[in-house]
Amino acid sequence: MTLQKQFKRKDLKKPDLLHVVTVRFFSFYEKSKWSLIAAVCGIIIFAGSVWAYQYYRQVHEKEMETLYFKMVKVWAGKKDKSVDRAIAELQGIIEKISASKVQQRAKLLLADAMFEGKDYDRAIPIYIRIEKDSEAGQLNYDLARVGLGYSFEAKREYNKALDVYKSIISSNTNYPLFYIYLGMARCNSLKGEPENAQLVLREVLNKFPGHSDIAKAQTMLNNIDGSAES
Repeated sequence: MTLQKQFKRKDLKKPDLLHVVTVRFFSFYEKSKWSLIAAVCGIIIFAGSVWAYQYYRQVHEKEMETLYFKMVKVWAGKKDKSVDRAIAELQGIIEKISASKVQQRAKLLLADAMFEGKDYDRAIPIYIRIEKDSEAGQLNYDLARVGLGYSFEAKREYNKALDVYKSIISSNTNYPLFYIYLGMARCNSLKGEPENAQLVLREVLNKFPGHSDIAKAQTMLNNIDGSAES
């Protein structure tokens, strides 16, 4: 009983832990309150700035997407106007699209429109710029190289087209290669090298036996074989 009383008296003499912590906190606060207030304000301002920037980027991207789909709509309705006029409208819209992910797609659409309008000399530099500004493996990168190859082929610059097609095939890409091989076969045939075209087409028949357009490759091979025999 005596020990119990002594124990209780000792406990009563000890300072309360919560009280000690509270006193120390307020003492520290009084000494450093302006620094603490400044730090808290800095954190609030920083968090607000981050939120405002992210919100601005989201709004900006939506605006750019809206302009891009306006370009898609213009080109889809080109039957109602001349191709040149449609391309001029696309150029007017793309000038409003600032640097963003959308801008690359917009440039690609413009280059494809110029290719379709047989304006290869203006399409080629755009494809090259997109290729340089994109990373290997990205869809825009692959599409730009394909457009570049088709443009060189259409200009009858077959060696340049072949170089592009070969680089696409040799690269690590997920882009469908069937039509790239056909492009190689066309270029070889048109530049007067039917033997190389035959080799490419036979490779196509072996690589893509179940392709929906495999008959095109067979027809091309038959025509080249028939020309060679005659």
